[in-house]
Amino acid sequence: MHVLDGESNTKDPSTGKGPPTALGRLAGRAKQFEKGVSKAAGHLKRLGDENDQERVRIWADLAKTSSQTTGQTFFAVIVYYLYSSALVQLLRTEAVQLADKPVPPEDTIKLRPKRYGEQLVNFDDMPEWVSYCDWISSLSNEVIHSFQRAAEFGVELKEPWLVCNAAVYLWNYTTHMLSQGRHKEVIPIYSPVLEAMKLTGHAGETVLLCQMCNAIAQGFMQPWIPALPPPTAPATPSKDKSEKAEKTKGRQSGKGTKGGHQKGRYRQFVVDPEATPYFEASIRCDRVCIEHNKWSRDQESCANQYPPPSDHFMGVL
Repeated sequence: MHVLDGESNTKDPSTGKGPPTALGRLAGRAKQFEKGVSKAAGHLKRLGDENDQERVRIWADLAKTSSQTTGQTFFAVIVYYLYSSALVQLLRTEAVQLADKPVPPEDTIKLRPKRYGEQLVNFDDMPEWVSYCDWISSLSNEVIHSFQRAAEFGVELKEPWLVCNAAVYLWNYTTHMLSQGRHKEVIPIYSPVLEAMKLTGHAGETVLLCQMCNAIAQGFMQPWIPALPPPTAPATPSKDKSEKAEKTKGRQSGKGTKGGHQKGRYRQFVVDPEATPYFEASIRCDRVCIEHNKWSRDQESCANQYPPPSDHFMGVL
């Protein structure tokens, strides 16, 4: 009940009188949630070990798992799954995805506390907004840590499916980061889970393993690869020049336009020597995918979908 009370609407804590502001409500939610969670922690401390087994079993039953594995460690994994998923839903009620920063609301006079008046303000300098952002960040960190902790318990129990479940949760909740090109940010998120999968196996989730290896590898390389130059519109050739170029290309290839070596398939660039360890880490990461696959028919097709960059980047290094 303390935690539920922590998610209720609150008054503006920054002003003692007058109606609450929109920005004050955001800070109030953060303060009230932390207050409610701290009360819940004190309540559990006062309970001590009273009915601890029963409380753990109730949490485990909520997961509706059909597994026959028993023991407190297994139940702890289920609790971590539930807890993390609940926090993700709380983030979504705040219109924030996992590991994202909240978007500042539109600056209006009604939004600001009265002490700012009509002056222009920077949200990053407003304690109410800073408090709210810190709370959102702490929720994301708690979600990531809980799923990583669940993977550690999976290693302890030697249950690959528990580790893979943690990996699936993290992957599904962070796909927006990959679509935004934030591969560097997923390295500390995926790496502990990938290490756990290396210890227990990937339970046949070959595609998941390759996807995570590929994402981490791109994260290591991304900061060191120069940005592509903006595309330039090619000049429109005349009809006579176009036909002549087409015939010349056909004679060079021997098979019309379909033959011959395609130039420009790989773009060459010079990499800073300081990037060498990062490219080597990228290569090692993608080799994990190969080493954990025994090149069955399905695994080979997956490996072709995410090829290792070793042949391409060894020449650069």
